Amino acid sequence: MLEIHNFTQNEIDEKFFQKIVEKALKIVDVKNDIEISLAIVGDGRIRKLNKMYRGNNRVTDILSFS
Repeated sequence: MLEIHNFTQNEIDEKFFQKIVEKALKIVDVKNDIEISLAIVGDGRIRKLNKMYRGNNRVTDILSFS
């Protein structure tokens, strides 16, 4: 299952992200049911999250959690 949370003013194509996730799961051969949550955020929010979880006070492209 894929949850997408868009915290920006930009429109996103949820089907595009769904296809990417499906292809990635096929490549790594995931057979169990899993949950993935995707948050689309702006620079300010990603900077705060990066500082909170990694101690780096800068913008980054991706944060991942397991």
